Amino acid sequence: MIPVLLDPGHGGDDDGASHNGIVEKDYVLKLASAMYWLLYDTHWIRPHMSRVSDEDLGLDQAGHIGEVVSAKYALAIHINAHDSPKIHGMMNFYLAGDTIGQQVATAMQSAAPPDLRRRSSSPTIAPRDGWTRRVNNVLMPYRNRDIPCSLIELAFCTNENDALLLNTPLVRHQIMGTILTGLEQLRQAYGD
Repeated sequence: MIPVLLDPGHGGDDDGASHNGIVEKDYVLKLASAMYWLLYDTHWIRPHMSRVSDEDLGLDQAGHIGEVVSAKYALAIHINAHDSPKIHGMMNFYLAGDTIGQQVATAMQSAAPPDLRRRSSSPTIAPRDGWTRRVNNVLMPYRNRDIPCSLIELAFCTNENDALLLNTPLVRHQIMGTILTGLEQLRQAYGD
């Protein structure tokens, strides 16, 4: 079985993005908890969670948990926000040189739910500047421990349509399918 760490972002006093009725820390924890049980039932992934309640562990602590559970992959799960309410859709990021992270992120971006697809179906290498600089901050604790990883930004809660979609059971189910499709790449990378 392949040990995988699910890392739902934020928690505790850190709400993360909060717009249009979506509170990032709560949404991603609920989704990651559901993913945990879906992955548990696959019998080829041994899922772990960086947090299981409303607590802010900090980025380095999440990386430490990945190390303790001998994770072969870490998936940071977040919701995006932007100053422009027109920006929408799912985004996936990986760090340069992380081949497994790139494979998983590419598969997830390609399998994004239709209503959350962006014009570009390619994932993005984590930039070092601009408003997405935090991607490096989220993923570096895993890189520093040689754990392949990627970041999925499920949607933009600042976009009214994305926020509505996140609250529909069908889209939540599709997002879980997107994540599972990405993690299928681990079977090829590590064998089953």
